[in-house]
Amino acid sequence: MKCIDLKKLKKAVGFSLVELMVVLVIIIIGTSIAVVTFQNRAPYYRLKGSTREVLQLMQLAQSTAIRKNTLLRIALTSNTNFHFQQFTSGAFADITDETNRLGLSTIGLANGIRFTVNPCASGNTYPCFTPVFRTDGTINAGSGGTSLDLTNGKDTKRIQWTIGGGIRVP
Repeated sequence: MKCIDLKKLKKAVGFSLVELMVVLVIIIIGTSIAVVTFQNRAPYYRLKGSTREVLQLMQLAQSTAIRKNTLLRIALTSNTNFHFQQFTSGAFADITDETNRLGLSTIGLANGIRFTVNPCASGNTYPCFTPVFRTDGTINAGSGGTSLDLTNGKDTKRIQWTIGGGIRVP
């Protein structure tokens, strides 16, 4: 029977403190790179999410106008807030809590996101009005043309609509 040399066995088992420290430094460097990358991309993802949310709310307003057989429009109240107005009694009026079962009240954009250009034709005063969603699914351009831009200060996303009723992010 062979004897086992305990000195050789001790040297072959486990990791040294230096090896563990090297692995720990590699993990810390990798984590810090990932955190910095995420922080740099977070504003873009907030912009993308806000654009998608505004697009979906516009599509909801369009389908609500068809379903309720009424006109709806978007009213920008600042460069970060907007709400929907409904055509009642011969004029557009804010959607009240009683008629706001679908969440079409004042909507604020995510932190750091804003509308880039005031779509009001002149004077840059709020509120101003963009598309009017009609009962047949078509969209009147409103005073702001046929697009609405959102920005985070670095990137810009545009929502476009057509008179025929299409709403999209190009």
